[in-house]
Amino acid sequence: FDIDLLCNVPLDMSIRVHTDDGTPSVEAEPDGEHAQRYKQGARKMAIALALKKKDYSQYFPNIVVEET
Repeated sequence: FDIDLLCNVPLDMSIRVHTDDGTPSVEAEPDGEHAQRYKQGARKMAIALALKKKDYSQYFPNIVVEET
């Protein structure tokens, strides 16, 4: 499908435990390996979105100048 992989996070018991407690891994262990992987994925997503071409032409009215 030609889709870039943002990150991969292994199945790990600590992620499940933190999720069950309602605490994201990035908050529970901000310097941990899993948090770094999530942050890497977030950075890649932000970069990919920033690089997307933006076409705002549909939001502007058509302006026609006619000589009368």
